[in-house]
Amino acid sequence: MGSAGAGPQGTYARKVHDLVGLTFPEGDASKLYSRIVSHQKGLATTLGRKVPLRAAALDYLEHASELPQAETMLTAGSWTLTLERVGPQTWDHIADMRDAKELIERKIILPLKEPELSRKHGVVPPKAIILFGPPGTGKTTFAKGIAGRLGWSFVDVHASELAAEGRDLLAVRLKEVLEVLRGQTNAVVFFDEFEELASLRPGGDKAGRAVTNEFLKQLPRLRESERILVVCATNHVGHLDPALLRPGRFDYVLPMGTAGPEARERILERFLGHMRLDPGLDRALIVARTERFTPADLELVCMRVAQHAFEREYFTKRDYRATTADFLEVLRSFRPTLTDEMLRHFQEDIERHARW
Repeated sequence: MGSAGAGPQGTYARKVHDLVGLTFPEGDASKLYSRIVSHQKGLATTLGRKVPLRAAALDYLEHASELPQAETMLTAGSWTLTLERVGPQTWDHIADMRDAKELIERKIILPLKEPELSRKHGVVPPKAIILFGPPGTGKTTFAKGIAGRLGWSFVDVHASELAAEGRDLLAVRLKEVLEVLRGQTNAVVFFDEFEELASLRPGGDKAGRAVTNEFLKQLPRLRESERILVVCATNHVGHLDPALLRPGRFDYVLPMGTAGPEARERILERFLGHMRLDPGLDRALIVARTERFTPADLELVCMRVAQHAFEREYFTKRDYRATTADFLEVLRSFRPTLTDEMLRHFQEDIERHARW
């Protein structure tokens, strides 16, 4: 999200945008434009006639196996919203949190992907969900993955950015954004830091009450929009206004929990695949020593070990492979994101608020 009036930057970004209405970063747009031109020549040879560049561009986008992420801009008052195109590989890469992934696949994605079958059995596809859990447990990744799995656009709305001009204007900015989003279709609208928009109203300041009231007013209107899924993420579901948590506003309130041993092993394997490792690396020991580690924590541990291995080889001028001892050394001084208190609160939140 940024200031109003932002558009495609750079020569090739503008060219590609004019052809297909999507905005790509200039470097990606340059490569994409060259491929479109080559595709145009190939089509012309195959068909024996001239092919307009726009037609070639649309044909290329439809049949290309892999494309850079595209962006479309929407103006909402003084803000510009970015509609990001997320590839299906984002969902495919979420191989770690299998239980959460299976739940979301069955409860959320399938009813949206199969509307006729849903109607046949009286299943109402979800319109709005809440993902809650400790920081670093993959809420944003899951929201993007849902968009990629559905083939929909992804819109990321940050409360902190809406409040950049002051909390007194936050309700106004929120209304502008939500009114524009109501006109979209095939979009996952993601509200991060949701507690900033919908916290408990009693005793709150006037601006905070106005923001929560505005969201309560706009959510039913968003729910009326066709093929829009609202995904709200929070670390503190217990801080949300109880009026929002009542059935009828959000279809599901889903916990995004910590990674168990099997999940941590899968996460580690993903990161270890990019490293140069000692053949005797004790993966089981590393998994056992990383309880309470989030996926982000595990990635950072691997980054630190990789940096150590890099420096070791650079200074010794000898081939070096990261060892179990290297991992244990990093883990000794690493403080995981999750604490016992956070996990206790999370379990209490599950018992009080989870709904699926």
